[in-house]
Amino acid sequence: MKFKKENTSVYVFLACLLASAGTGAFTRTFVNWLPAAYLLSVLLIAVCCTMLLWLIRKNGDAAHPLRDALLGGAGIYAGALGLTFLINNVLLGALRNTLAACIMVCVFSALTVALAVFAVRAATEKTASRVLVPLVCALLFVPGLLSALSPFLPARYAHPYEERITQTKGLENVSKENRLLINADDSHWWGFWNSLAAAGRFDDESLRQYVLQYADSGVTDLLLNIFCQSSDVPTDVLTFRGDLYGQTGQHGKPVDYGSYAGLNAFYNKEKKDIFEVWLRQCREAGIRPWLSLRMNDCHDPDEAASPLRGELFYTAEENGWTLGEDYGYYRHCLNYAVPEVRRLMLDYTREQLLRYDADGLELDFMREIYCFDYRRADTDGIVEIMNGYLRDTAEIVREAEQKWGHEILLGVRLMRDYEQCRAYGFDPAAWCAEGLVDCITVTPRFSSNDSAMPIAAWKAACPGAEIFAGVETLVNTNKKGCCASADVVRGYGAQYLTAGADGLYLFNYMSSGDVGDREREVYDTCGSLEEILKHPRRHVVTYQDTVPEGWEPYDPLPLKLRAGKPGTVAVETGYIPDGARVDVYVGLDRPLAEDELLTLTLNGGKCAFEGEAEVYGRSENGGADVPQGYCRTDCFIYRFSAGNAAGLPNLQTLTFTGDRRVKVTYLELGVTPD
Repeated sequence: MKFKKENTSVYVFLACLLASAGTGAFTRTFVNWLPAAYLLSVLLIAVCCTMLLWLIRKNGDAAHPLRDALLGGAGIYAGALGLTFLINNVLLGALRNTLAACIMVCVFSALTVALAVFAVRAATEKTASRVLVPLVCALLFVPGLLSALSPFLPARYAHPYEERITQTKGLENVSKENRLLINADDSHWWGFWNSLAAAGRFDDESLRQYVLQYADSGVTDLLLNIFCQSSDVPTDVLTFRGDLYGQTGQHGKPVDYGSYAGLNAFYNKEKKDIFEVWLRQCREAGIRPWLSLRMNDCHDPDEAASPLRGELFYTAEENGWTLGEDYGYYRHCLNYAVPEVRRLMLDYTREQLLRYDADGLELDFMREIYCFDYRRADTDGIVEIMNGYLRDTAEIVREAEQKWGHEILLGVRLMRDYEQCRAYGFDPAAWCAEGLVDCITVTPRFSSNDSAMPIAAWKAACPGAEIFAGVETLVNTNKKGCCASADVVRGYGAQYLTAGADGLYLFNYMSSGDVGDREREVYDTCGSLEEILKHPRRHVVTYQDTVPEGWEPYDPLPLKLRAGKPGTVAVETGYIPDGARVDVYVGLDRPLAEDELLTLTLNGGKCAFEGEAEVYGRSENGGADVPQGYCRTDCFIYRFSAGNAAGLPNLQTLTFTGDRRVKVTYLELGVTPD
């Protein structure tokens, strides 16, 4: 290329265009890690540096052209990095999924380009290169500095967290009848089926043993998950897993289908319908049987092939029916805005509800809640699409009721906040207003239980529907292999049943036939508030594990205390009978000094400081309890005693005051009946 000094501005524009593209590609790597985007960013910025060097050399005025070119390129790179973190961590918490977000990105990209232009122009000026280039490069690092400070700045959200839990009095909201529901999935069935098939035991009595483990306990409903990417029952609509046994590959990739040996033996060889036996046995045992469908399961997203997948996975990927790379772990989730997706799922639902005589059908939208590209879609539009899907499903339920001659309940499993549900495309209040659903399970997703689900608010927003409170098996997910102990489950049970929940819904509490001690205690002591109140319970403060972008999640810890300034946490415990002993376990980020003062009041009454203590989490495999098993970070535990309860409300206010800075990182209330 022949250099013409009068065309310097054109060359500068081209260099800055490359810098801008490199910045955009670099930002893309942090939205969702993409190696190709990162390589493109590096390539573009390298080309930009080369052009800078060429421009500086051709002008012939700079004393250190290579230095100036590298400084300019490094400045652009640092600016891209800094602006990326600034945009993602500081500014866009309040702006995601809005036009303002796009405008903000454009503004900061333009700022980066403007600084790059200034750097290049400075580099081509005889008297300015030694001073202005380093100065401009330093200015480009300012966003990086702001990003480093971002953890210390308050997060900003378009929708700040709104506390929906209100004080309730005594037992006035308690439902007349409490139910205990258990969702059971095939991860616990495969071993059971395989062991029976290996022993040649295909009779009804052997199959019944799975259901009988729940008999004579507090369990009232058993939800059998028959669909999770593919089907555990024969189907003409989607893929039946029993038909996959014996195959060695999936779309050219090796897959081991050995876990489906028993399923294949029962259905394809012995012509024995497992679920027909189980549904019948549930009724004989006084347990209400349901069919549960995972509406958008996406387990194993990073695997080249998975035995969980059926043909729908590959058809959806080939036809663009999924959400795509922007959704990370959830990128393979089906997009229910696609008519073909809705049609296939409705056809499968109808096929199975007319095949099996069940008392209920559950649509499990917590595997997964990402059923639309909600970040880009019009909320009202996707809400109406899902409303139509529920109407179609309700029609199928009515058709099945005509065939089987009895009522069939329609339930849905959703995340903890009904307004946030609408952001994802779900409007449960509208469904209830139309009489489409009978039951709604309000639940965390997986990584933790949720200690502040607004059950009373759900009851008010969805009159006419039963509201079940979901209890997961994990608590804060700090220690691998830790799960909620029975006393922790009772804590959430007392809280939510007092608030008006019609029952507790247990997820990942199923057994493969050999019931463990924890499961048996949960089944036997968590079926009703009356039974729960007879036993010790623990109220562990946790957080919200699923939230749409732009919404602030419930996450009260850590609570940062400053010297002399009180800090408050509200903990909904539900009903605490008079005479029960109440203890508060507080985890701090550092040990208290000998002369340090930390006071705690419970509803204004001072608690007695009892010194160091320890809390434990339940080992999932039945081994020794795990110290600090429910603490999100390692901490120093202290116990405070509130004495014996006398007229305590259902919502407790804990107020901390210290004479030095400290963080409360863990909080638990223990209630021991008199």
